Amino acid sequence: MSFRNKRMAKRAGIRSGEARRAQQMEHIGRVFVQVQNYRSEGRGWRFIADALNAGEVGAPRGGVWYPTTVKRVYETGKRLGVQLDLIGEG
Repeated sequence: MSFRNKRMAKRAGIRSGEARRAQQMEHIGRVFVQVQNYRSEGRGWRFIADALNAGEVGAPRGGVWYPTTVKRVYETGKRLGVQLDLIGEG
């Protein structure tokens, strides 16, 4: 579920902070699969960050990827597990 602005979120009965969090979780779900694939190949955080930046995949808050950001997305994905798998399929 993605909300582009506060008005749409409000109509759906979701506070703007919750809508932003939902968008971030969707984004993490999509990126997590890519990061997981790179990690299974033995790639490091720096390589993955550079690959995501080269592929024009924006970081969760719209900036650039740093190794620490990639690691946090990976750890969040592992922690949430099944929930992200469902989001990633959409």
